[in-house]
Amino acid sequence: MMNCILRNDKRKQKRNNLEIEKNLQRDRKNARNNLKLLLLGTTESGKSTFFKQMRTIYGVPWSEEDKRTHTRLARQGVLWAMQSLLRAPDQLGIEFGKNWADSQEKAEAVKKEGEWNTVTSGWNTVSDWDMVLSLIRDLWEDPGIQECYSRRDEYQISDADLHYLDNLHRLTQPGYLPVYEDIFNSKPVIKQAVCEFLFIVDKANVFRMIDVCGQQRSERRKWIRCFEDATAILFFVALSDYDRVDGDNLNRLEASKELFRTVITYPWFWNAYFILLLNKKDLLAEKIFHSHLANHFPEYDGPQGDHIAAREFIRKMFVDLKPPGIDTKLYSHFICAIDTEDIRCVFAIVRDEIRYTNLKGYQLV
Repeated sequence: MMNCILRNDKRKQKRNNLEIEKNLQRDRKNARNNLKLLLLGTTESGKSTFFKQMRTIYGVPWSEEDKRTHTRLARQGVLWAMQSLLRAPDQLGIEFGKNWADSQEKAEAVKKEGEWNTVTSGWNTVSDWDMVLSLIRDLWEDPGIQECYSRRDEYQISDADLHYLDNLHRLTQPGYLPVYEDIFNSKPVIKQAVCEFLFIVDKANVFRMIDVCGQQRSERRKWIRCFEDATAILFFVALSDYDRVDGDNLNRLEASKELFRTVITYPWFWNAYFILLLNKKDLLAEKIFHSHLANHFPEYDGPQGDHIAAREFIRKMFVDLKPPGIDTKLYSHFICAIDTEDIRCVFAIVRDEIRYTNLKGYQLV
């Protein structure tokens, strides 16, 4: 009788062991196939644009309602862009070039439109968009404003604002509908703290992409541990930030280096690997001819006006920030986040890097 009980116990234990092993194999398979990607980087580095590109490439196409929503955002963006530009005359000591009193009156009217309401904690509704857009077009033609725009590297103005100003006449036309480039450059009125997008590639891998939007440096330690199980960190760097400063008067590329240096040494990410996406290669190629990299980073000894040498120098600055004692995989790519085909090609490479490294971690390759 005792032997029978022992044999039954052994069979039961064997079944339990097989069930546990089966569950472990299933969990390992799910871990291999479900990949969590965390998008990090400083403000305006391209995270949100890349996130929108993934939706365009792998998700649901932009509907007409989406486009109408971004039409409203584009109109608001034109206003914000001109308001940013109107701060420049006082900073640079430039006066309006046409009828001074008339331009000053128009500028004051534009500055007051859609401003933040401290009572309602929201943006005031613009009184008359046709009138406001007409004032903006008039101000854009002012020689003083054009001089401010030509000296835009000397004060704080975002790349999205520059897109709105460069396309001001098209964006303010009656019946305007946004193109993809407008959507990728749009800035939401209220930014969510975290945006997520789930998409499937080749019916095999489920990617969960998370964009941590606009978090302040002082708050990073509060939210960073929430993502300690990330498969990979996609870290974005704006190459064109080498000659710009942030609100604390810190060089924006140095601020990006500071964040990267901190994140790559977090113990919560030691099991993840890093993909460095060096964005805005097109803007770097444009500005490098009139803004020498060595003026902002004296250690650069490459040729002046050479955007290839400049971006390689910036890439090396970030790669060298990886501590030698940390065995973290680090890949790097140059991208233009507003170029859908460029992102499609680069993400195909990134996807293969992620899958290969992930399979290697499970000793399957």
